[in-house]
Amino acid sequence: EGNIKSKGIVPDGQTEENAMKTSTYQMYWDYSEPLNQVKPHRILAMNRAEREGALEITIDVDVDSAVELLTKYADAKLAFSTLIRLAYFFALKIGPLINVIISIKQIIINGATKGA
Repeated sequence: EGNIKSKGIVPDGQTEENAMKTSTYQMYWDYSEPLNQVKPHRILAMNRAEREGALEITIDVDVDSAVELLTKYADAKLAFSTLIRLAYFFALKIGPLINVIISIKQIIINGATKGA
C-alpha cells in the first residue's frame, strides 16, 4: 500500500505556470498514483525526469503496514524477522530524519560560505 507522488521543479527565472506548460513531463507535474497500479513506463519517465531535475519524486507508504507486510514474507525465524523490522524501521523512519539533518547542515554551510 502506498502512493508514488511527483511534483514539478520550477527552474530559476521561470514562473510555475510557464514551467509546467513547457515541461516535457506535464503529466507528472502534480501527480499521485497507488504503487500497486503504476505502470513500468510511468516509473521510467518519472525516474528520467528526476535525473533531469524536472520532478521531485516521493513514495508515501505507511511504515507499520510495510514492516508488517515484509515480515509476513520473511523467514519464520525470530532473529531474521527482527532484523528485517530493524532495517526497515531505520530505512523508513530514521533515514529520512538523517536526510533532513544533512540538508540543514548543507544550508548552514552554504549560508556561511556566501559571506566568505
